[in-house]
Amino acid sequence: MRLKPLRPVTAVQCPTCPFRDDGWTHLRDFLIQRALNEGTPICHSTGPRAVKRTGRRWTKARLCRGARNFQLTVFYAWGILDAPTDEAWQRAWEAQTTPSQGD
Repeated sequence: MRLKPLRPVTAVQCPTCPFRDDGWTHLRDFLIQRALNEGTPICHSTGPRAVKRTGRRWTKARLCRGARNFQLTVFYAWGILDAPTDEAWQRAWEAQTTPSQGD
């Protein structure tokens, strides 16, 4: 199976992250559905459609840390990941992208 390379995830949740108790929580349910059915959403504070800029430039698009943390928790609970960590995500990703012996 050929998968796209992993996009980097923000190191910490941005101040308005919908997954923070004081963030844009009205978007949380929408992003949970997206995180479970489509993939990790792009952080709204990064990329060309960002809600803020760093100086005169847009920051490079990164995945939402809050959504990824949610995915880590759920996928670990379901037994898909061996730990709720970015390292476990990376191992699972590599297992999906590495051809098996019979291929």
